[in-house]
Amino acid sequence: MGAGLVLDAVRADGMARSVSLAVPVGGIAGVVLPDSATLCRFSDAVIGTGDGWTGLVTVGGRPRARPDTASLDGAQPLIGLVTADGGLLPHLSLRENIVFGRLSAGGGASPRLADEADKAAERAGLLMSLDRHPHRATPGQRQQAGFARVLFRRRPAVVVEDRTGFPRWAGRLDAAAARTGVALLVVTDDRRRLDGFVPAADVVDLTLPEGVSSSTVPPDPG
Repeated sequence: MGAGLVLDAVRADGMARSVSLAVPVGGIAGVVLPDSATLCRFSDAVIGTGDGWTGLVTVGGRPRARPDTASLDGAQPLIGLVTADGGLLPHLSLRENIVFGRLSAGGGASPRLADEADKAAERAGLLMSLDRHPHRATPGQRQQAGFARVLFRRRPAVVVEDRTGFPRWAGRLDAAAARTGVALLVVTDDRRRLDGFVPAADVVDLTLPEGVSSSTVPPDPG
């Protein structure tokens, strides 16, 4: 595993303390936030959007770019974000959502892009017709389409939101194929959602007192 995603004293509004961690390529780590609002602000801080955050984020040893300033040729590393609802556009098919930003002026995906989208969807575990629109997919399938989109865009680091009220990611991103070449950070508002998914030693839990590690807290039997 090589250099991946590194957070150095990253802190957003509402956080009691900052987060420092490193996620290697092909690896996974988790951060537990006290509530969904703080979770969203922290996600924004990691990917480089929004205001009111401090710290340094690097990808592959380079400072990650803000999405609104990154060059189109990929010279600056970007971090993909999969929101809890998948972040899909309702008027586009799942395939068109995956390739969004590279659609032709006429609105459809070229055969080459469609093939790349299909491969990304398979890696993400989305085994269904991509011609469907989001309203005909389950919440979990919409999440997987969102993950397929960041794979299609070849993001070297990905943040996925595992929020209360939405399907858990556990069991759906365990396959090695899904995480190959990606440093994966899972952010949640409920530590139990990471049980059996993210190793306890790789979880930073901001709901615990400072100095207490998640690895010393037994999994919730419920």
